[in-house]
Amino acid sequence: MNIKSVLEKLTGKKSSEPILGIDITNESIIISLLKKTKTGMEIDKIAIASTPQNAIRDGEIIDTGSIAQVIQELIEKNEITATKAITTVSGQAVIIRTIQFPSMSAKELKEVVLHEAERYIPFPIEDVNIDFQVLEEIEDDGITKVEVLLVAAQKQFINSYVETFIIAGLKLVGIDVASFAVARALSSNGSSIGNGEPVVLVLIRGETTDINVLQNGVPKFSRSIPIGSTSFIETIASNLNVSL
Repeated sequence: MNIKSVLEKLTGKKSSEPILGIDITNESIIISLLKKTKTGMEIDKIAIASTPQNAIRDGEIIDTGSIAQVIQELIEKNEITATKAITTVSGQAVIIRTIQFPSMSAKELKEVVLHEAERYIPFPIEDVNIDFQVLEEIEDDGITKVEVLLVAAQKQFINSYVETFIIAGLKLVGIDVASFAVARALSSNGSSIGNGEPVVLVLIRGETTDINVLQNGVPKFSRSIPIGSTSFIETIASNLNVSL
């Protein structure tokens, strides 16, 4: 799946208008202006600013007002007029699991997935947003099964992003998992990542590291651990007796 088709899925139509891709971490806020060209989607502008101190905790936006202000300032400074945006999330508030079920109708599968989700989500089911996607159909000992990607995120966590974009005056049309967005970007030229061989995609952020195993671009294993670049830098500085 390339960037163009991702945008079409998020907006529900073929996107010919510019759209903002906004990545928010505890270190930086990055805004990319994506525009459609004859060859596909391209980055027209990019703007970066430091994240206000203590505004992000474990991937959740704690100070929505200060983050929204930085976004507004970047948009004004770079004379960006687009108002639709997509963003990414990661961290331990986002649960990703790959599950197999016997082949069944779409309606039955939805009911089964939502019922079985409680087994895989370490939060009260009423406190999370759940989505799933059928990845592929497989044969296992003569039984036809479907492999399903289950994604769940705490509502409070997601709402912190929704509120931030409302304050910033933007229409949030989609939220993606950060590691999945990276995988799609790597395969946006139409080639298969790893040429059929399993590939480990490691996304190191300030407070977390996301580890994903992909095969033919399909997620087979996904986990997030609460150790990121900040921990690495602090450890190196401590060993070298250097103050930060």
